[in-house]
Amino acid sequence: MRQAIPAFVTLILMPLTYSIAYGLIGGIGTYMVLHIWDWCEELLVKVGVLKKKNGGLIREEVESGNVKPNELEV
Repeated sequence: MRQAIPAFVTLILMPLTYSIAYGLIGGIGTYMVLHIWDWCEELLVKVGVLKKKNGGLIREEVESGNVKPNELEV
């Protein structure tokens, strides 16, 4: 779905704005907005603020033992 929405925005904006460039800008902008959360999450993992464990991200407090895993809100 994250690839279909920017494609749809591109497809719709081109005839509505009479410009291929504006359609592409809208599609690329939509793609960036939809993926920015994932990019920030990867950056925080690389910096060391978050750690990956079992396919999910866990905060540093859980790893150090300050907070029990069953006390976390889901």
